[in-house]
Amino acid sequence: MTRARATLLAAGSCLAWACSVPLDANPAFRGCEADADCDEGAEVCHRGFCVAAACEPEDMLDCYTGATPDGGTPIIRGVCRVGQRSCVDGLFGPCRGQVLPGIEVCNGLNDDCDEDIDEQPEASCETGQQGQCNQGQPACAGAEIVCRRVQDPRSEVCDDLDNDCDGDIDEQADMACFPAGTNGCTEQPAGSGKFVCQGVCRAGVSACTSGVSQECAGAVMAQTGDGCTLMGQVALDDDCDGQVDEDCSACGVAGSTQGCYGGPVGTMDVGACAAGAQTCLGDGRWTACDAVTPEAESCANLSTGDDAAADNDCNGVTDDIEGRGEPCVGAAQGRCALGARDCQSDALTCVSPPAIAELCNGVDDDCDGVVDNGFDLLGDEANCGACGRPCAEGLACCNGSCVNTQSDGANCGTCGSAAGEGLACCSGSSRDTSSDPQHCGACGRACGAGRSCCDGVCVDTSRDAAHCGSCTQACEAGQTCCQSGCRAPASSFCQGCAQDCVSMDRECCMGACVDTDTDPSSCGSCGNSCDPGELCCDGGCVPDDTANCGTCGNSCAPGSLCCGGQCTPQGAANCGTCGNVCGSGQACCGGSCVGTQTNDAACGRCDNPCGNGQTCSGGVCCGPGLTGCGGSCVDTKTNEDHCGACNDVCSGTCINGSCCILVFCS
Repeated sequence: MTRARATLLAAGSCLAWACSVPLDANPAFRGCEADADCDEGAEVCHRGFCVAAACEPEDMLDCYTGATPDGGTPIIRGVCRVGQRSCVDGLFGPCRGQVLPGIEVCNGLNDDCDEDIDEQPEASCETGQQGQCNQGQPACAGAEIVCRRVQDPRSEVCDDLDNDCDGDIDEQADMACFPAGTNGCTEQPAGSGKFVCQGVCRAGVSACTSGVSQECAGAVMAQTGDGCTLMGQVALDDDCDGQVDEDCSACGVAGSTQGCYGGPVGTMDVGACAAGAQTCLGDGRWTACDAVTPEAESCANLSTGDDAAADNDCNGVTDDIEGRGEPCVGAAQGRCALGARDCQSDALTCVSPPAIAELCNGVDDDCDGVVDNGFDLLGDEANCGACGRPCAEGLACCNGSCVNTQSDGANCGTCGSAAGEGLACCSGSSRDTSSDPQHCGACGRACGAGRSCCDGVCVDTSRDAAHCGSCTQACEAGQTCCQSGCRAPASSFCQGCAQDCVSMDRECCMGACVDTDTDPSSCGSCGNSCDPGELCCDGGCVPDDTANCGTCGNSCAPGSLCCGGQCTPQGAANCGTCGNVCGSGQACCGGSCVGTQTNDAACGRCDNPCGNGQTCSGGVCCGPGLTGCGGSCVDTKTNEDHCGACNDVCSGTCINGSCCILVFCS
């Protein structure tokens, strides 16, 4: 490639450039002060205006008329490409072959030539899910745009919203509480809503009403002082300070004992907790109580030994270690990233769910960092454009859409193989219906013996004045076509026939023996031509339809169509009319494309109505509360293979549509 000479034409040839058509992006001459203000190489600055530069015939110049950062070198990425200007009549012509940024579509390409592929505008949409999960953002799934939720289900809080996306608002949103500034119960850790209490003190409940937490109610407060306990009763920590009867100054007989318990009421004799004893000293005071009170549980409880599976915090549950079962993010990817904390080697560790075989469900199931790998949404007939969207029988998945490759001009025979400009796709092959005698005017419409296809019409060139002897060879005014030649009507070629037509049960028409019962150019009588698309049957012009499809008397079966002169059964590729292709998840029922995934009258297939109390879900008739997944009715609230939605596999336990690992539900 040579670099153009950026010089003006010789003096005196001003008209060659001053009056030339400006280059791309120059609706009018642009002002300039120097050559740098103009299109580099293709223009120069002359007398304050950018004008086309002179060039030699062999000169070529790279060009790009799109926007560039700060007017610098274009950043070529994605589909964008530079073009070239050729030298035409001594001046550079328009920029050809360049590809400029376009609108991003779902095709796996970077159409707008930025740093992302298939990104969508940050608009809002509705996912159709419940609660906070209904708000979504457009995203690509194969060749289609879907609404992907922006917030995953989370624990319910008191805010008048459905945070866990189960259809209920603020359920289980009541919070434990204890009046601030008082002794007896402390929130541990701060902000957790969990209270650790001493003695008789108890946390109350802050009820959630209309999204607002109410005042704390039901809390048991510390008493003033911790005096002497009545004889025969177990001494308790009445003032919630961790001591028992410390304010009793007259305990009685020195050396006497009493039962005592300084832990929270309700925990004595639960788990490891047990009452103790204290002794009356000579000064009238009690010794410290040696009861076993609640302690925080730890992973050491799960190690081998006497403390295995212990209830150290005395709440009736063994090994409910603080933080165990809470969500955590591990180092893995995909579904393995979100785990739950559990005990391993005497310490809490983030334990991730195991990887499983990849499913077509919008989730990275095998945890390799790629979603739905192994599923070609652009070419998989079982998942065309989106997971679980199959193509109907006879259709192929091309670039995420179900098409009939036997007739689709953009995908003729195979996906991506275009028939070509001006050509039709007939039985999976490119055909020129304007001249192909086997597909004349339409696919499958064949011309009979001795006829040619001219401009999409079958004609007899031996006597057709518009196509006499050959296609497009028209006779002059006053002439007629006889025996493949343009002649005067009185010519002997036109008045008689070289053969005895009567003995052949034919008529002599313009020098040729023809059967006026079947000849569309002389139907019923010489020169009576049928219209395009009509047949000549028994001397009359009739439509080429199901009664006479392609040939006279070829009657199609009831419910079939006549497409291109051939009887074609109705189906997803030809529903109601020829070429009417039903989309994914549809079937051809009664000549109309019907969605069979949720249609109660045609569930899964035509003429398959659901019974009383059943609804159509996923192409299956299901009872109340069940969802159709993979051809079976399942309860997505409890099914581990379809937890919350079809193909959402849960490696833990599915509870109310949420996957629970240990005690954490996501």
